[in-house]
Amino acid sequence: MTIECMEDGQVLTITYERLLEIYFQNPQFGYYFLVLTSQRQRLLDNNQRLQENISRLEAALAQEKAARQT
Repeated sequence: MTIECMEDGQVLTITYERLLEIYFQNPQFGYYFLVLTSQRQRLLDNNQRLQENISRLEAALAQEKAARQT
């Protein structure tokens, strides 16, 4: 996946093994993390759909403009 940062930030990483360790040590945190990541995925999916809709709208507007010029 590709991302574009709008301002400076930090990237944090965690291995899958470490995540499992934390999950089993603290199931409440594990559940919170699962909810958080699933919400993030929904946000990314919604953003993708929005971008596709914008592209279709721009194409339709360009066709309409071209049709008016002829």
